[in-house]
Amino acid sequence: MQGRALTMEEIQRIVSLLAETQMTMPEIAMRMQCSRSAVVSINRRFQVREYGGFRSKWENPKSLVDRAASQPEGEPEKVSSAAPGNGSPTAV
Repeated sequence: MQGRALTMEEIQRIVSLLAETQMTMPEIAMRMQCSRSAVVSINRRFQVREYGGFRSKWENPKSLVDRAASQPEGEPEKVSSAAPGNGSPTAV
């Protein structure tokens, strides 16, 4: 048996909670009276939070873009040379 379909307003509210709060996905699911898998699916579809393989830590991709944009212009990312003979630079 499947659950009911979420309305666009409910989906937008879930996206908003994912983006603007520190609530976990299970907390959002309880608040919105839907399944955790529905919240996970919405997060994947709208790419709101980036978990990087962790369950309890995340970053919003928007905050990553904002952080990159706040880096002073003309100041490239610091790069150091790898060990001699390797030839590939590594970010510091």
